[in-house]
Amino acid sequence: MPRKQKLEEEVENDGFFDDEPPKTINPYEVLGLDKSATTDEVKSAYRKAALQHHPGKVNPTPTASLPN
Repeated sequence: MPRKQKLEEEVENDGFFDDEPPKTINPYEVLGLDKSATTDEVKSAYRKAALQHHPGKVNPTPTASLPN
């Protein structure tokens, strides 16, 4: 079987292009806001979420104290 045909069959059978429509994400729900939120409320909630999930800003879990 030619390589191109094999790759096309793999793509067709991978289940990626199912008949289901893509899921949508409601940003207001993610940020915990009402749709009537002001621009400042959206900015504030976004910045809090960004800090909460930023890899450099995540607080490490407390560990047992190490012996000296």
